[in-house]
Amino acid sequence: VSLVNILSTKNLLDLEHKESVLGLAQVYASETSRQLRSSGSSLQALEAFLKVDAQHLALRSFDGLAHPLISTYQGITSLGLAPHGRVERVYPAGPFHVQNLSILLHPDLAAPAMKAMQRGEVQMSTWTPDGHDRAIMICRPIFTSYAPPVFQDGLMVDVNDTRLPAGPRRCHCYQGFAIMMSTFDDLLRTVEFSNLATGVHRVAGYSNFDYHLL
Repeated sequence: VSLVNILSTKNLLDLEHKESVLGLAQVYASETSRQLRSSGSSLQALEAFLKVDAQHLALRSFDGLAHPLISTYQGITSLGLAPHGRVERVYPAGPFHVQNLSILLHPDLAAPAMKAMQRGEVQMSTWTPDGHDRAIMICRPIFTSYAPPVFQDGLMVDVNDTRLPAGPRRCHCYQGFAIMMSTFDDLLRTVEFSNLATGVHRVAGYSNFDYHLL
């Protein structure tokens, strides 16, 4: 009976330890989700500017527009503009080298980007830029009253009635994407995952934790 009690107590403690460690992991997962939402909100600010930018000032002075957004929302490696789906402006320029990248033709980015355009919704993708680790790209489709209904390559984009829900975007045409790109290091810098391995947290008798991003 004593042996059974000891084993039961040990199993209970093991369960409590696991739940404590799981709770710590959930805190960091929630912080990661919060930072991702915050970083992605920078595109909403870009969209608000682009909707009234009939003179295309954003393309001419994009660096000055993007810099304060990156500083404010954080967790961002670069912001970009992709008129008609082709990246024309990126700030800062590195490290992804996506200038002139056609998002709608990229094997990893095309499907979610097309879904974003068709549904008028933000879409997130992960892809592996040349020479870099896996990274995140968030595409926010931009619809404006001054965008032409035909792409520069002659592709007709019928988004007014068939691809967009009724509402303020109706009668607007697809202009392109505002994009946010981030390495996982930049995204998670504000979350301070390094604290897990430096003894900042003490949970269930442990103070050093390893972690992996899946």
